[in-house]
Amino acid sequence: MFASTKARLGFAALACVLLAACGRPNVEDAEKAISRFDAMSPAAVLCNPNELGGFRSAVRRYAKAKQSHGAMWPDFTYKNMRPDDLTVTVLAGVYAQLISPRDLGKAAWHLAELSPDGVSWGAYSADVSYIGRPNPELLRNGAQFACGDLVEYSQALAEHQLGASYWQERIVKETMISNRPYAQKKALLDRATKRTQGDLRRVLRLERDLADAIDAKQLAQR
Repeated sequence: MFASTKARLGFAALACVLLAACGRPNVEDAEKAISRFDAMSPAAVLCNPNELGGFRSAVRRYAKAKQSHGAMWPDFTYKNMRPDDLTVTVLAGVYAQLISPRDLGKAAWHLAELSPDGVSWGAYSADVSYIGRPNPELLRNGAQFACGDLVEYSQALAEHQLGASYWQERIVKETMISNRPYAQKKALLDRATKRTQGDLRRVLRLERDLADAIDAKQLAQR
């Protein structure tokens, strides 16, 4: 009788595992659906309404599938200085207000850490010192009149924010809570500051280019 009870319990446990697995989205199918966008440029994905709708659907599906299996995607953490292209495209779409944070599931929790608002870490020189939250009017007009320029700007902003997060985490681990020699710490700080300032200069230049492109298109339509 004990053996029979043990067998029934084992069968019940197996059934629960199988039911839970059946209820989870299939990662392979979701990855196949989103992989077709991997070879496309951000502008080709985000500026084509037909492609954008399919991309948002694929993002929701893949994010849900990965997260249901204990993995985070999109991964906005500081593991890599330059994340995969799809992650950058997703974040650029969010910054351009072409993708809703709701599409990202639990990964949207990390967006607050990447909010482009206030003084940018590492940017302390006189000519590059501040990056503000993107102007909503600039984003709306960009989507209407100069989507390619909008996406290029948003992509640069996404790469800057992700890169700054990566460098900031390294600075904390390798200088603030590390016993490394001062020369090594200073070298890392100098390298991080140079990279983040270079990225930020690119963001500000592309922001100006976007504004100029919008003005030119509006002027041409008058």
